[in-house]
Formats: sequence, C-alpha cells, structure tokens
Amino acid sequence: MDIFDPITFYYILTFAISFTVTILGVMLLGLHIAPDKELDSLRFSRNYLAISYFVLGISGFVSFLSQQETENELLMASCTLIIASYQALLFTYTILTLIQPLYIKRKQIFVQLGIITFVAVLLLLTLFSTSHFIYNLVFYIVVVAYLSQLSFYTYLFRLKYNVCLRSLEEYYDEDEHIRLRWVNLSFYGALIIGVLALTSLFLNLYFYILFSILYTAYYAYMVSRFYNYQIDFKFAIPVINQNEKISEEINNKCDPQYKIEKIEKFSFILDKWVEEKKFTQKDISVDEIAESLEVNHSFLQYYFRTYMQTDFRTWRSELRVCEAQSILKENPDISLEKVRELVGFNHRANFHQQFQKITGLTPSQYKQQKPV
Repeated sequence: MDIFDPITFYYILTFAISFTVTILGVMLLGLHIAPDKELDSLRFSRNYLAISYFVLGISGFVSFLSQQETENELLMASCTLIIASYQALLFTYTILTLIQPLYIKRKQIFVQLGIITFVAVLLLLTLFSTSHFIYNLVFYIVVVAYLSQLSFYTYLFRLKYNVCLRSLEEYYDEDEHIRLRWVNLSFYGALIIGVLALTSLFLNLYFYILFSILYTAYYAYMVSRFYNYQIDFKFAIPVINQNEKISEEINNKCDPQYKIEKIEKFSFILDKWVEEKKFTQKDISVDEIAESLEVNHSFLQYYFRTYMQTDFRTWRSELRVCEAQSILKENPDISLEKVRELVGFNHRANFHQQFQKITGLTPSQYKQQKPV
C-alpha cells in the first residue's frame, strides 16, 4: 500500500477524521452540564451537535469500508451534498437553541429532516436507476435547493441573533455585541464549511482532502466552545430563561383560550395606544408604559420578542421617526428641535442617530428634500 497515493491517502484520512469526529461527539455527550433547568437549552443544543458529529463520523466509516466513492465520483458528490445539508440543519439549530430556545420546536427539526431525507433518497435513486442526464438534472436542482437552504438559515440566524442581542442590551443596558462575537464566529464558520463542501464537488481530490482537515478543525473548535459555554455565555442565561418563564406562565393557564385572549386583548390595547400617539410621551419608564397597557414589563418584552421580532425600545423609536417624517411633510418650516420635542426624543443626538438609522438620512437632509 502506497500511503502517498492520493486515493490511499484519502481513505486513510477519511478513517482518521471519522474516528476523530466520533470521539468529539462522545466528548460532547460526556460534557457535564449541571442539573439546572436554566441549562436545558444547552443540553438540547449539545445533543443536536453530537448527532451531527455522529452523522459525519458514521458516513466516513461507511465510505472507508466500502471504498467506492473515489471510483464513483457521482456517488461521492451526492453523499457530500446530502451530508452537508444534514450538517447545515443541525449546526444552525444548535446555535439557535443557544440564543433563542423559545423559537426551536422539535417538529420544525423533524419536518426539515424528513424533507432532506426524501431529497437524499430521490437523488440516490436517480443515480442508480436512471440515465446520466436525469441524474444531472436532479443533482443541479438539489444544489440550488442546498444554496437556498444556506440562504434561509443565514437569514434566520441574523433575525434571531438580532433579537437575542436586543434582549441582552435591554436587560443590561449596555452594548453586548462583543460578548456575542463567538456566536457569530460559530455560525459563519459553519456557513463557510457548508459553502466549501459544495465547492469541493467541482474541484479535485486534493482540495477535498484540504477541506476535510479544515472542517475537522472547526468541529474541534465547536467542542471547545461548548466546554466554555457555561462560563462565556452565563451572562445570557437570565435573559433567555426570563422569556421561557413568561412563556410558561402563559401556556400553563388552565383555560386553553387564555393565551389567545390575552394576546388579542393586548394587541387591541396596543393599537389604541399607537392611535392616540402615546409613543410621543417623554420621561416615562417602560414599567409605567406596561402598566398603562395593562400588562407587566416582562410580558411587554415577551410579546415584542415573540410576536413582533423586535424589542419595545426599537419599535417605539420607529414610530417616533415615522411621526417626525409626517410632521416635516405637513410643516416644512418647523424647526427640527420642535419636531424632536413633539415626537418624544429627550436628546438631540439620539433623535438624529435614530432618524438616520431608520431612514438613511439625517433630519436636516430629510427636511431639505423637495416634496414629490
């Protein structure tokens, strides 16, 4: 056996990587997580990630034992694409479970697993039982579907990441994006691995070998992140669990209609609050606003994060800026200082910052625009 032969080296490396990834999966399952309800989301996330490790490890062992992939490039491409799709799903939901556990439902995961499995079976059936033309057609459709999957997961991650970031900043009243940086690195690292997996289908065996070493290093990095999670991400647990407790409080009421009625009632009161332009009130705390809306502060936060995909502070700023735009259109000669006071901003700098952030223009630039 010539270990320097590319094909021989590929299978030796496949066995080594499969063994390493499987050991990493066992290490994840062996990770001690304190028997604390607050760490339930970490347990679920750990399990999802371990499953993805075992999927990759087992598929590698199958490849090593059969040694058919290098002889059948189409089989190798199909298997790589199928495994990459499974990995994209499991890694995305692993990270989402850490930052937005309320969003994750087992049904979501099982439905997507079912879709991926159906497509995988269809792809393999066309490979072994149809013409080369039909297989190529199905293969490239699956490639497009895989790219759509990655795009959707990227959108979903950004959406939930921003909700988590706003929740943390509202809870601590500080800029928290630096402490969440590892979450970004973890997701975009997985995304790069997913893109490279697709790229490897169209390049030679040497690139695939390099790619295999790279994703193994990434898998080791993710295990290290989990080992440090309870230290590095401990600051986020109170915020995450605060949302869970509020959700449980609503869902556990004996009347099955309670949740629907409470949400509908609050939605009606909130619409009236907006209609009366109470969002322009100054020097009023969020607790006082919640009380005027007949709920508490916690429920107010829960409602906006769950049903509005934002936080109350951001939503109110958007209403104030929209109102400022209306005032400027109706009264082009009004001073910006007067507009600021009318819409409820206490500070000129905050008014300018929020206005530009939402509209893309400073208040002065917006005012100078000629009406269409």
